[in-house]
Amino acid sequence: MFHQIRLLPEDRSLLRFVWRDLHSDKPVTVYEWQVLPFGTTCSPCCATYALQRHTKDHSQEDEQLRQSVENCFYVDNCLKSVPTPEEAHHLVDNLRALLSSAGFILRQWASNEPSAISHLPEDLRSTSAELWLAQDRADTSEPTLGLSWHFPTDTLGYKHRSVSYGAPTLRNIYNVLASQYDHLGFILPYTTRAKMLVRCLWEHQRGWDDPQLPPELLQQWRAWEEELQFLPRVFLS
Repeated sequence: MFHQIRLLPEDRSLLRFVWRDLHSDKPVTVYEWQVLPFGTTCSPCCATYALQRHTKDHSQEDEQLRQSVENCFYVDNCLKSVPTPEEAHHLVDNLRALLSSAGFILRQWASNEPSAISHLPEDLRSTSAELWLAQDRADTSEPTLGLSWHFPTDTLGYKHRSVSYGAPTLRNIYNVLASQYDHLGFILPYTTRAKMLVRCLWEHQRGWDDPQLPPELLQQWRAWEEELQFLPRVFLS
């Protein structure tokens, strides 16, 4: 998505990088980004603005289409529910037509109603959706917004993101905590316990890599970490 958005000429000099093609005897070459790059803090905001500005300028006669882009997109992920398969089919086609005119080609389409996306080319449909339909609707899911969308139940769920580490140091504890993605905040009562544990470790003036944790805090950490395996049982309907 980002690379479909051109930078203003006056902004390109602010996003330079050097390259020497691995030959240390040659001078470096300075390049400028021509399109919106990954990695800059402003890129998601700029991409969202471009998406919504194009929609505002080209969807005046279709209120549902405009609202779908303005309210149902999170950067380049779109989650939308409609009452009937016919409306879903219509919305899919209209979204594709609107956004492809700006260079945004929508891919990885998935639906728990096959007729909504069956007319799309196979390369535009989600691999997970294809697998689900091919296996007589076996239980599978599609990653979206850091969560998992479960087709059969039409619910969002969490994944257990395991992190391998040695001793339970402050650095490793924080790494495990940061790996549990919860941008919607539904499991805050759980993750807050680990955050309070990190705060307590700072109050004990432990270094990032100090393996000697206070026994009572180590016990709290082990108990919290043991509960991570139950995250896939959390569903949002």
